[in-house]
Amino acid sequence: MARVFPSKTTPISCAKLSIEDVAKIFRRLEKSVLEQGDLEISELLPQENEPSAEFEERKQKIKESAFRVTVTINGSDGSSFFGDNEALFYSESLPDEISMVYMTNKTAYNGVARIDPNNGFELTLDFSKPPLLDFRNSISSPTGNVSGLRITGDRDSWVATIHSAVMDIVDLRRTRRRLIHIGAAYDIGLAVIGFPLGFYFCRHSSPLIEKLFAESSVFLTSAAYFYLMLLTLWIHRVMFEYARWIFPTLELEKNNSNIVFHRGFWWTIIVSVLGSIAYDLKALI
Repeated sequence: MARVFPSKTTPISCAKLSIEDVAKIFRRLEKSVLEQGDLEISELLPQENEPSAEFEERKQKIKESAFRVTVTINGSDGSSFFGDNEALFYSESLPDEISMVYMTNKTAYNGVARIDPNNGFELTLDFSKPPLLDFRNSISSPTGNVSGLRITGDRDSWVATIHSAVMDIVDLRRTRRRLIHIGAAYDIGLAVIGFPLGFYFCRHSSPLIEKLFAESSVFLTSAAYFYLMLLTLWIHRVMFEYARWIFPTLELEKNNSNIVFHRGFWWTIIVSVLGSIAYDLKALI
């Protein structure tokens, strides 16, 4: 019966990494895998009647082929790139927008031993963004992202080393975006921002509405206010999903040349609305 080793899974979110950060994570993981290789190879025994020179050559081949960190980089355009060295992260062939980076030591080891290593890991960095307007999923749900680190090992030191190799860098690049990506973030924003804005715009537009519907029934006047409230809540939803899109839970720097424009546009709208509210409050005071 195959042995089952303890595993540790750590979700990764709310961080902004550069390609240099990702390459640094690769270097640290590669170092740990090579050290693990030295440990395991030191326990190998020569086969019966195997010459010493052939035994040393076999150990070297095992180390070079089995103890490697393989990398898969996917682009938003559907392209995929594979490699096992740091140069891959700086290749000119990489897509302009990277959607995912996957690293593991299991693929190389399995290719040689035909089994997964006792001490292995899988790291997924999901840099994809949610749809700008997603009507298929509940807006109250957390932002979907599969980023995470899964480690299996028969040594606590291995688990701790791999966890530190990744999370020490991620923790240094934390952002404050968690509030817009958690579950029920939209519902809280609706109560705190959406409805108050709706009442504000209804009050702000009341002179125009009363003038336009002065000779109309109370029903049409009420319907105008109701429509304005619905429009405000719809705009609030669009701006919320827009925020999730331009401020993703896990971001790769310089991964989208248009992101600066979108963020500038989003902040322009926010500042304009806040400025209008501040001006009216000042007038009331």
